[in-house]
Amino acid sequence: MEELSGVLQQKYGYNKAQADKASVAWVKEADKKLHAKV
Repeated sequence: MEELSGVLQQKYGYNKAQADKASVAWVKEADKKLHAKV
């Protein structure tokens, strides 16, 4: 998770809290899609 927020931080200049929120939202979204397929 640290890696993803680090990438977002570098790419978009987010601060740490925003990057963490974005990564959590991304994981939740990916999780939904994963479960929808099953």
